[in-house]
Amino acid sequence: MRALFFTLFFALLAGPIFCQQLPLQNHYFLNPYVYNPALAGFENHAIAYVNRRQQFGNDEPSNTTFNFNTPVASSGGFGLTFFNTSIDTASQSLALASFARVIPLAEGQMLRVGFSFGFGFDQIDSKSISNPGVPGLQSGEERKAHFQSQIGVQYQWRALQLGLILP
Repeated sequence: MRALFFTLFFALLAGPIFCQQLPLQNHYFLNPYVYNPALAGFENHAIAYVNRRQQFGNDEPSNTTFNFNTPVASSGGFGLTFFNTSIDTASQSLALASFARVIPLAEGQMLRVGFSFGFGFDQIDSKSISNPGVPGLQSGEERKAHFQSQIGVQYQWRALQLGLILP
């Protein structure tokens, strides 16, 4: 009890503590489709998620995500994902369309395979950088579009689920 009291006492005296927090796209435990395209249509009904996260202040990191997925027929699914994040002078946007297929293997076993295809856009606003003398900033591209794809596989045996995702 005495050790707990001293720990709390010194923690309060330490003053403010600043740290970084990695951006989360969404609550993956509620929406596993965010990370694995094979789980598009997994819920057996159409479902949409919108998530917005921004720390205090205008120049702080912000994330916005929207994703939608629905089953198609009895053996597959379709999904859409839109993602935008901005940190300081950089921003990244991404749009993906996903298609999934369910393959029954045996009693209580199934294999899900999914593909996502889309494009992204990265942008850096070099005019608002306060220290342009930092090495590497002068040679960096300011705008870049790119193609992105994912392949996901999930094996289910009763309550056991194993997944693999390749971005």
